[in-house]
Amino acid sequence: MSVKSTIYVVDDDAGVRDALSLLLTLHGYAVRSFASGQLFLESMTASSQGIIILDLRLGDSDGLAILSQLQQTAAQLPVIMLTAYGDVATARNALRGGAADFLEKPVDEEQLIHRIQELELEQGQNSRREPRRRHDELRGIRERLTPRELDILNHLLEGGTAREIAATLGISARTVEAHRAHIMEKFGVSRIPDLLRLLLQPGSGNSG
Repeated sequence: MSVKSTIYVVDDDAGVRDALSLLLTLHGYAVRSFASGQLFLESMTASSQGIIILDLRLGDSDGLAILSQLQQTAAQLPVIMLTAYGDVATARNALRGGAADFLEKPVDEEQLIHRIQELELEQGQNSRREPRRRHDELRGIRERLTPRELDILNHLLEGGTAREIAATLGISARTVEAHRAHIMEKFGVSRIPDLLRLLLQPGSGNSG
């Protein structure tokens, strides 16, 4: 039986920390929780291992700033960003900043555990061919998009909302939403953050 990861929970809300700690402990994870971003950063070393659950809005700092500082350390652990104020632009900024995923509060427990398990699997894989294969698959899907879908996808990747994209393209927001649904279906995702994560991370061809 493989050893499960240590999960670092960084959230200034004691209720959230306690709930997540209980959930993760029940699933067999070791949990270390922190009430502030600074306390968390001070605990990190080059040898730290595990997965980080990081709140976007912390009392002493901004979650994106903490994420940026983490990217400059030797540890570079996977980060799942949490927020109660989700929007496309913020999700894009988090994923561009190096987050592995972006989940909205209240957190879906099954989704969180599933994502942690996926990240554990990814950490255990050392194949160099996987990013190339993923890039080719995503490029194939993009090539099957209609010109209008491709336009809308590019605006989504820039953080545009349905209303903003509609104004830019001179079409209705309802039409944008319909195209967006078709795009997500083609990429096999059900949430905008999942689409952004798929297309903005290294190996996607859009992460630069």
